[in-house]
Amino acid sequence: MGIVLFIDKLLDKIGIEWRNIVFRKKSRSCGENIAIYGKIYHVNPNVYAGNNVKIYPGVQFFGDGDIFIGDNVSIGNYTIIYSSKDRGGYVLETILKLPLNHILLI
Repeated sequence: MGIVLFIDKLLDKIGIEWRNIVFRKKSRSCGENIAIYGKIYHVNPNVYAGNNVKIYPGVQFFGDGDIFIGDNVSIGNYTIIYSSKDRGGYVLETILKLPLNHILLI
């Protein structure tokens, strides 16, 4: 049983690193310590991510406008972010820290 759990944890870590590599290749710029936990949909190439960013499963980046993700930002499960060049960009920042059971929309 112990070896199965070890292999499962190892595969999770490999998956996170692989998704980080793909995210960096698809984005304009990325900071340090980006963690992507599960499959995301990255269609917009104009994503700029800061340091210590966490992206959870099902997040979608669409459109052709700029999306700026600030430092210390977590994007929750199944969040859809759309940005258009015609309607301006979208900026995600940490304004204050809340417990994990709260949602902050900017």
